[in-house]
Amino acid sequence: MKRKICVVTSTRADYGHLFPLLKKIQADPHCELQLVATGMHLSPDFGLTYKVIEADGFKIVAKPKIPLASDTPV
Repeated sequence: MKRKICVVTSTRADYGHLFPLLKKIQADPHCELQLVATGMHLSPDFGLTYKVIEADGFKIVAKPKIPLASDTPV
């Protein structure tokens, strides 16, 4: 039975730090990587960087949208 490990990334900056760890999890036969991309990765204003993540060979299991620009308390 594989251990499922979920990692959430929301910016290019944190993805850069997480990249080596993600590669190790992905390569480990005892682990199943579940990658969630949100925030800036899904914004056209920031280059839709989720595509870079996919091009790096990672499968994104969820893309929850978080509003980046808002003038409401939420």
